[in-house]
Amino acid sequence: MPESVSTPEAHELFEMMVAFLQATHRAAERAMQGRNISPAQFFVLQLVTSRGPLDQRSITVATGGTAGNTSQLVAKLEAGGLLNRTISGRRKLVAATDRGAALVRRLRPKHDAFLQAQFAPLTKPARRALAGALRTLLNNARD
Repeated sequence: MPESVSTPEAHELFEMMVAFLQATHRAAERAMQGRNISPAQFFVLQLVTSRGPLDQRSITVATGGTAGNTSQLVAKLEAGGLLNRTISGRRKLVAATDRGAALVRRLRPKHDAFLQAQFAPLTKPARRALAGALRTLLNNARD
């Protein structure tokens, strides 16, 4: 059974999560500056490149966004020649083009270094605890 959380504690945790996400998002935007791709677009592109063709619903679930937001991101990447969208039965499948896969290979080392720097201040046990806590919160939010 979940433990009770006080209102002030809930507010503090929420404010810290929002502040961390905003700061990380701004840092990611700075890291992607001049590359003609947003952090959200890169996330979708690397997701499709690493996992193979995905339907748009799977992308939406993986990103935690909305179907409309996913559609817009995919449309921009498709217009830029980085993704292809095809229809397979009732599903819209999204696959990286050769150009999209090449961009991921080029940007991935810097992106990986950026991600590592975000979590470097945490010890390995702290990172595991954070991953477990976030997994629990995500599962609760999706129910």
